[in-house]
Amino acid sequence: MFTQAGINEVELAREEQAKQWQSENREAIDAYNRRVEAEGVFSDDLRYF
Repeated sequence: MFTQAGINEVELAREEQAKQWQSENREAIDAYNRRVEAEGVFSDDLRYF
């Protein structure tokens, strides 16, 4: 069984991994967001809301 301290450590590790991934991929994320802002997404013509 996991202790609360162990669970907190796992959560902190996951948060750190997410921050690191986002930092490492910031350039690609920004480029994608710019493209979507300029061109939209593939399903724009399929949605009616």
